[in-house]
Amino acid sequence: MEKCLICNKNFENKKKLSSHIRISHNMTAKEYKIEFGILKKCVTCGILLNKKNKTGYCNSHRDRTGINNPFYNKHHTKETIEILKKVCKEKSLKNWQDEEYREKVVNNTTGKKRSGGLKKLRERML
Repeated sequence: MEKCLICNKNFENKKKLSSHIRISHNMTAKEYKIEFGILKKCVTCGILLNKKNKTGYCNSHRDRTGINNPFYNKHHTKETIEILKKVCKEKSLKNWQDEEYREKVVNNTTGKKRSGGLKKLRERML
């Protein structure tokens, strides 16, 4: 049973309630839901939220620091750490074989530029 919050009439299903709201109260179902708090809006950006949302914020604006972070106080397993190390090493080697990437990193580092001798040494290693 669905109940109209404006006139307290009962309806068999949501479809009939929606038709009643449109015809009798001259408003859309969306307007009705917003007015009675069935649909909530994000406090920051105003995007519509699910009625079960308790924070009042969308995913883009909710707090994810400390206890609100789903990974808070958890740790990676040793197996996961080994997998991450392996993948990172492979990606790093692949990136350093790309000439453009190397030049970009070398040119964007702060401080002294590398000497030509180091570059020649690196080329001999590859």
